[in-house]
Amino acid sequence: MIHWLTLLLLCLYGTAALAQTQDLYAGEVQVADESPGARNDALVEAMQQVLVRVSGRSDIMSDQGARAVLAKASALVQQFRYRSVPAPADSDQPAQKYLSARFDPVAVRRAMSQQGLPVWEGRRPRVLMWVAAEQGASRRLLNIADDAATREALDRRAAARGMPLQLPLLDLEDQSAITAADVWAGYASAIREASSRYPHDAILTGRLRKQPGGRWSADWTLWQDDRSQLFGTDGADQAQALVAGIDVAQDRLAARPVAQAGAQGAVRVSVTGVSGLGAYAHLLQRLSESPGIEGVHLLGVDRDRLLLGVNSAGGSEEVSLALKGMPDLRALPTPLAPVPETGGDVEGVQTEPDADLYFSLVGAAE
Repeated sequence: MIHWLTLLLLCLYGTAALAQTQDLYAGEVQVADESPGARNDALVEAMQQVLVRVSGRSDIMSDQGARAVLAKASALVQQFRYRSVPAPADSDQPAQKYLSARFDPVAVRRAMSQQGLPVWEGRRPRVLMWVAAEQGASRRLLNIADDAATREALDRRAAARGMPLQLPLLDLEDQSAITAADVWAGYASAIREASSRYPHDAILTGRLRKQPGGRWSADWTLWQDDRSQLFGTDGADQAQALVAGIDVAQDRLAARPVAQAGAQGAVRVSVTGVSGLGAYAHLLQRLSESPGIEGVHLLGVDRDRLLLGVNSAGGSEEVSLALKGMPDLRALPTPLAPVPETGGDVEGVQTEPDADLYFSLVGAAE
């Protein structure tokens, strides 16, 4: 029997509601050893990664408030662990050691708000990327999957920015629906039609070319809703030019979070007792039928517990009233969270509830 959560994720793969699968509050840093000094330095570096993703700003570290939050990194961490990556068999280098850390989401957002830093609430929009490359007198759709190094660089940067990146298959269906000329000319109708087969919230199209001096440049159009934005990037090679496009696009998307479903006013709701796919479907059906709820997106799963982001014009109070009015949900008190186990002792660790409201699902189908 495959665990029901695996089925759930497979069934919902590709839906916009689950586009955000990366933990925005986790970071990983290479360390020399497991000493307290190396650990504390690594926690600060991991917190830098978190601040970039949670704020949506690549330049967040230039803000004085960000440095104040970094000073609290060891107090904001929930858990950490070490992992080792063995060196190649033919190498005399030692194994590489990494520290992986997860920070308390509630405490991080509070610390950022206290310092006046932007907090990009809700899931991140899935971005579908089309790129046309110019080579001599010809242009072609760039199949990034054919270049492992470029694909790895894009995936790594998208993960660092918290961007769910969708790349087209460029199979026969794509090739019959869109051409390099369409992308190069910004032919909106063809771009949107070809994109309709992929789950996405925004479309990023690029025109990539090599400059006479050897550098690469890209002209980009970011399409979201009924608006488009133009910008340019460059780099020493094509991977750098494309990676820079990820950065600018995510900065632009973060600047207008109101356009994203679930981005503003999401109330974090914990629901326990969701013990099967049937129970999950039942819960979503109940939530969709409530007139006070405008949208629901999944934030996390832990065994039979779901963490949901629920949107309502009336905020937490209206969400609470709506959920309390559902016969299959029972309100629970806010738990007193224990200090979690970590990979070592961390002074000053405190945990806070990770949700605004707590409920239990009762009587639902499995």
